[in-house]
Amino acid sequence: MQAIVGPSAQGLWDSVGTISNSKGTVDLAPRTDAEWAAVRRHAVTLVESSNLLLIRGRHVAPEGATILKADDADPGAELQPAEIERRINANWPAWTAMAVALHGAGRAMLRTIDAKDAAALETTGSELDGICENCHLAFWYPPKTAR
Repeated sequence: MQAIVGPSAQGLWDSVGTISNSKGTVDLAPRTDAEWAAVRRHAVTLVESSNLLLIRGRHVAPEGATILKADDADPGAELQPAEIERRINANWPAWTAMAVALHGAGRAMLRTIDAKDAAALETTGSELDGICENCHLAFWYPPKTAR
């Protein structure tokens, strides 16, 4: 996830959007053939990575690896790799369904990239975000406890 899926998804999300600050507003979108090709590489990598997720017995991370937390992540926001892997193995059908959904989202993004449709890329990026978050809720995050 940290080496292939995450960076590929982030590259797609970062390719479109709006940034507003004291200097003004900038709309982000690929404009040149080279920019579209770079975004397309992220989508292809994401699609192909979903195939790797379907290899039964493939480890989530090397033994002893730790999660690289996002700068804004709360402490304990993600489980350790061994627990993530235990959850995956315990619920393989749900994991498979999520990997297939990730594949579909990546393919949808490829279609929008090939059409050079920045607005649709933002929409499909939002759909990808939902798919990622659903998987994280099921496999990556500790269960919520009642307070």
